[in-house]
Amino acid sequence: MKGDLERGKIESDIRRIMCNEAGKEIRLRAKEFKERAGLCLEEGGASCQSLEELVVSGNQFSY
Repeated sequence: MKGDLERGKIESDIRRIMCNEAGKEIRLRAKEFKERAGLCLEEGGASCQSLEELVVSGNQFSY
């Protein structure tokens, strides 16, 4: 019984995401998030800069 309820919920959520206007907005936001995350990981991006700063500060304590 519980599995049937979960399947029904999953199915309705997937239909909502794939088939209606609210789903279009969800997909658009997911795409934007993916693009922003990619920028952070590129050379010169926020994550890359943070890692470089960590290495530089770590080198200051090297012997």
